[in-house]
Amino acid sequence: MLTSRSDMNWNELTGARAALLKHWQILGQFRQRHPAIGSGQHRQLNAAPYSFSRQTEDDKVMVVFAGNR
Repeated sequence: MLTSRSDMNWNELTGARAALLKHWQILGQFRQRHPAIGSGQHRQLNAAPYSFSRQTEDDKVMVVFAGNR
């Protein structure tokens, strides 16, 4: 079988691309450690800056987005 895709060269990323990969890895790890992010009950806390909490029986997180839209 011929394929047109090759393995991603993750170890060769440098500069801004490496920093972006690291950022998304950290977010992915946070989400993995906190199931409330994906399945918790959502409650908005404030409109500006936008903030909310999500909670399950065993996990609770609070998120504040203060960046540019």
